[in-house]
Amino acid sequence: GEALNEFAKARAALQVKVTVFDAAGHSISTKSAYGGNPLTDEQLKGLPLDKIEAAMANQFGDSLANMEVAPGKEIAFVVVVANLPKGAKDYGVESAGSTVAAGKQQ
Repeated sequence: GEALNEFAKARAALQVKVTVFDAAGHSISTKSAYGGNPLTDEQLKGLPLDKIEAAMANQFGDSLANMEVAPGKEIAFVVVVANLPKGAKDYGVESAGSTVAAGKQQ
């Protein structure tokens, strides 16, 4: 997916949270990830889970993509929820936080 910076200033460390729900709408699993860490289909199929988890936990983003997301701009994210619990029927995605970007050093 893509996370949109709707703030008036640049943001860093944009993070999203995925919640998995059962048929009754109860949360049965959650997983968070930082933006800016794209993973290809080949990487998702071939990388061990610990490497995927490490990529999702990189708050700076690949090539520092998540250090300064301008207002109105989007940053891609990937969230992998491994070993889904039985009864998983739906999911939701929400913002889990960000910080004010420090800005470029002069």
